[in-house]
Amino acid sequence: MKKIYSAFLGMLITGTGVVAQSKTQLPLEFRYKPTLDRVANPASDRGATIWCDDFSDANNWIASAQNGTSNLWVIGTDVPSGLFPMDGIASTTAANGFALFDSDLYCTTDDAVLQMANPIDCQGVANVVLQFEQFYRAFQGFTFVDVSNDGSTWTEFAVNEGLAVNLATTNPNLFELNISSVAGNQGSVWVRFRYVGACDYAWMVDDVCIVEQVPVDLVMVDGFLTHTGTGEEFGRIPQNQLYPTMLVGGTFLNNGSTELTNVNVVMEMRNAANVVVSTASTTVANLASGATAALEAEVNTADFSNEDLYTATFTATSAENAQDANPANNTFLRSFEVTNSLYSLDGIGNHPEGLELLNSLGTNSFEGGEDGLEVMTYYEVREAIDVYGIEVILAFGTEVGGFMVANILDTADVFADPAVLTNPLVESQAYDLVDDDLNDGIVRIGFDNVFTLPVGGYYANVVLNSNAGAGHIRVLDDQTVPQPNAASLIAIPVEGVFINGVASAVRLITEPLNVAVSENNTLVGVNVFPNPSNGVVNIRTAELEVYNVEVMNVTGELVRTVRINGTSTMDLTDLAKGVYTVRVSNANGIMTQRVTLQ
Repeated sequence: MKKIYSAFLGMLITGTGVVAQSKTQLPLEFRYKPTLDRVANPASDRGATIWCDDFSDANNWIASAQNGTSNLWVIGTDVPSGLFPMDGIASTTAANGFALFDSDLYCTTDDAVLQMANPIDCQGVANVVLQFEQFYRAFQGFTFVDVSNDGSTWTEFAVNEGLAVNLATTNPNLFELNISSVAGNQGSVWVRFRYVGACDYAWMVDDVCIVEQVPVDLVMVDGFLTHTGTGEEFGRIPQNQLYPTMLVGGTFLNNGSTELTNVNVVMEMRNAANVVVSTASTTVANLASGATAALEAEVNTADFSNEDLYTATFTATSAENAQDANPANNTFLRSFEVTNSLYSLDGIGNHPEGLELLNSLGTNSFEGGEDGLEVMTYYEVREAIDVYGIEVILAFGTEVGGFMVANILDTADVFADPAVLTNPLVESQAYDLVDDDLNDGIVRIGFDNVFTLPVGGYYANVVLNSNAGAGHIRVLDDQTVPQPNAASLIAIPVEGVFINGVASAVRLITEPLNVAVSENNTLVGVNVFPNPSNGVVNIRTAELEVYNVEVMNVTGELVRTVRINGTSTMDLTDLAKGVYTVRVSNANGIMTQRVTLQ
């Protein structure tokens, strides 16, 4: 097995107890604020260019292997071609060549170096920055830039630290590294790229430059809005699942060569009408070159009392703002929605424009996962909540011919050793994909009856079956916002449970399916009571007229239909307990009401 974190269960359980329904947190290993990416930040403008290379001439570089390995970097236009290939790098000059180390193609032990053939003169430049465009996907390898001022002693700088298993950088990602400590004012400077790993994915590099660092460049590196305070950032959350406070914050960096003074960071939370509903801020008197600092604060969730889309803007400023080389990277954005119809870890469709980063996985992603692949997403239940089914966002490549089963799993079962996935708390009937599902890009699978989730931690889970490849199913994965490692998991038949994905689009439906009550209540003078009911339901009408009465379960299935003439009583005691929709209609309009049978 490859391309999944096979050590998941051992790491998950070692040193911790499992999470039972009574617990509201993930195991200790996963209760952390995740390393945050810089996807949203434009690169800084720089001073004078000292040297650049676009890999159009392979003679400018020397490829070698170390420590008994033999695999080499290659320069050209070939893209990764192993069993798990990636797209080619979309760099500025990709058409005339780029550097590639295809670990997946080699699939053996790697310690490969790509070094510039000739040194660069950096005399007279004290503050030096290395820039390059890259595309990399993480598995178990390590990426480095090594810098030397004598050609024999190398200083190692880690690249792509904190990128979680199976995640990729943006394509391309402009990486910047301050190498002044080694290269500043040096007459001969060498740079090399080094890949260490074994049977991973690939690393591509292009358009390498050494430039002078600008004096002033303040960067708002990242921002976070964690609803639980333990790392999860839910894209959509019902009001009753909000804690009294929410942890917000972010990291800011002095990316210039001079010290900054009076650095101020403000977070403003605005609703969809652009009205500020919450703020937080911090001030740092002095921020040295290369130093980082952080904003971290609790904000009251009472400020998010309305169902709405909220966007946080983190803005960093300093007394030297007028000299900032790139003011565009002084801000960072995050969004989430308060809605009582869905609970989703992913924020697909709600992210600020241009920032959404998506991937997908499915029945053709993993060997052995063609039938029975389970894709699950973690949900924290603070107060008991009614769940009517599971919503799944489909990805490109999904075909008619497969089917899905939706369920909810207790974290105690998922984290057991071995994992127990055959004891769902609630499970749907099998759902066959149809053309309309592919056109809509969304599937809503209802449970036979509404299910109330008590306080605890759970996984919304969907079991994907391609019918031996007749119709593969792929699910979108939202990689825009970093999440704790166990936020999204997969289970492969026979092999077990593994970390994979960031925020797989497997969502809890928290309102009755296929009903739009507010849009249908055009019939006046009609009342359905009592609610809740023991099964005997009264329908009172103001007029002595003929009415059609339809009763539907949470999946929208019609389970009873009668015709009445004015006020009447209907016996539903033979139906299972749960929430039903009663629709009363005649030529004058429709009245729809939800009724709970106890």
